[in-house]
Amino acid sequence: MFDLPQSFLILPNPKSNAFSKTLRKTHLLFLRYLLQSPISAIPKQYQASIAQLRPSLATLVKQAPERLLKAIATQDIFSALIMLRNGQSDPNILWNQVIVNLFFQLKTLPEDFLWLHPISQIILDDDVLKFDPPIQGLSIGPLGISGQIEKGNILSWEGYKDMEPL
Repeated sequence: MFDLPQSFLILPNPKSNAFSKTLRKTHLLFLRYLLQSPISAIPKQYQASIAQLRPSLATLVKQAPERLLKAIATQDIFSALIMLRNGQSDPNILWNQVIVNLFFQLKTLPEDFLWLHPISQIILDDDVLKFDPPIQGLSIGPLGISGQIEKGNILSWEGYKDMEPL
């Protein structure tokens, strides 16, 4: 059996803010992973896109850090980042999931950005939208999010434009 230290099994005092501090530090750790993981560790098809996205996210860290941390803390992004960092599952699927879900959590970015990678599903809160054929890419910027479907048609998420960003 494993010899775990007794402190490992102890829950913090309910009046303590130790858990919230630990959780915040964990979210910061995964924000750092998103912004600073080596480009060479990212699948080749996403390397250029993520390298171009990082300056926009860095700007957002300066302007609205809590908004970005709140987005990263969502289950779909946080769990995918954990699996990426630990080398679990297919990084091609996980990176696409992280970036697409991040866009829909943030709803806007300070600068226009194109994610030109096929998207077959989008997880929006409790809903999963599936696309067959896949969306060809997403555009996100100060005005919101839109997707490019086949033959250059644009799909806009009007309901998300009306919502307040995180």
